[in-house]
Amino acid sequence: MRYGGTVLLSEPGALEARLGALRPRDCDFVELEVPDVRVAEPALRRLGTVQKLLAAAGSGPVLLGAIQASDPAAGAVAEYLREAFPPDGPIPAVPAELLPAVREIALGEPGDPVRHGLFPSYPTKLARLALAAQGEYDAAVVLAAAERAYEPGRPYHAHDALACALVHPGIGAGERAGLVERYAGHGRNRRGWRSRKKTHRILVWSRRYR
Repeated sequence: MRYGGTVLLSEPGALEARLGALRPRDCDFVELEVPDVRVAEPALRRLGTVQKLLAAAGSGPVLLGAIQASDPAAGAVAEYLREAFPPDGPIPAVPAELLPAVREIALGEPGDPVRHGLFPSYPTKLARLALAAQGEYDAAVVLAAAERAYEPGRPYHAHDALACALVHPGIGAGERAGLVERYAGHGRNRRGWRSRKKTHRILVWSRRYR
């Protein structure tokens, strides 16, 4: 969902400045687009991998095509970072050359608050999910974060930690089933309906994912 609509950038200099300053949180609010791929080409030649992936996460179709053409290795990961959370599509494998960039977008481990207002953005949650799905986080750390995801006094309800635990290959089926059983009706009197609804979505998604 793009709350701020689409911003059309037709000047290469303005596009480069905007893309170079993108943060994960920005991708939840505004879609950036160009009228023609030729506007994007000069800027993309000078952008690093992190900024290209963030640009893809917050881009319209023309800009996305230009990004994927400029860096073919980013293809599936770039598409994935555009998803909502939890994602509708599959979780792609992150190639080794993209791991440092995806780790930077993840801004820490599952359940970690972030500096820009505590709540991780969609690209950050998705980056954490992709890293968890291929075992890039320690399984015990991820499981502990999921078990503490909804504790009173936490800075935010860590739906990302729960989702990461449900896909981590180092967390056994019994432990995952325990989390599902624990959270299926959890917090009815302690959490608001929006939080419970998001937890339910993650549990439904995890069954589909598996």
